[in-house]
Amino acid sequence: MKKSLVVVFLIVTTTLLKPDDKATGTSDVPGTAVPPVAKKFHTENHINGGTLVDDYKWLREKSNPEVAQYLQAENAYADAVMKPTEALQTKLYEEMVSHIKETDVDVPYKQDGYFYYARWEQGKQYQIFARKKASLDAAEEITVDVNQLAQGEKFMALAPTSRALTATCSLIPLTIPASGNIACSYATCAPAKTRRRSRKK
Repeated sequence: MKKSLVVVFLIVTTTLLKPDDKATGTSDVPGTAVPPVAKKFHTENHINGGTLVDDYKWLREKSNPEVAQYLQAENAYADAVMKPTEALQTKLYEEMVSHIKETDVDVPYKQDGYFYYARWEQGKQYQIFARKKASLDAAEEITVDVNQLAQGEKFMALAPTSRALTATCSLIPLTIPASGNIACSYATCAPAKTRRRSRKK
C-alpha cells in the first residue's frame, strides 16, 4: 500500500522506441524493454440506440488465461523499465515512510461503558481495533486485529458494520472480500477470533 506511492515517479521510457518498433514488438536499442501489445477483438455494444466499440473488452474476462498472461507481460515490462531506478525507488520510499507516524492511535470514543479506538503498529499494514472498559487506563481488549485476518491473504479490506461490541460481548458483523466473494465474518471480543461464512455476490 505504502509502496504504491512510488508509482507516481514512474517515467515512461518507451519514447526510445520508434513508432513502428512498438507495432512490431522490436527495437534497435540493445537491452530496451519492449511493451506488450494487447490483441484486439472487434466488439460492439449496442446501448440506447448507439454503438460502443470496445476492442479490449476481452481483458475483463478474469477466467481467460490469456488475460493473466498479458498482465504478467505488462508487469514484466514495468519491472524491466523501472529496474534502473530501483535504488532511487528505495530511497524515495524510505524517505516517505520516515515522515509517516507508523505507530499511531485514533481518538477513542465511548459507548456502553467502553472506550473504542483503532490503532496501528509499526511494520504492520492494517489496523487493530480495540477497547478499554470504563477508563483509558484499563487493560486493552482487542476486538479485531486485521493483521491476523490478512494472514494467508494477498490483500485484506475490512468494512466493519459496527466497530463496537456491546457490554455483553456480542458479535461484530464484518464484510471481508475474499477470492471474489463476500465473506460474512463475525469477530468475538477477546481474544479476537473470526468465523467466516462465504456468500457469492
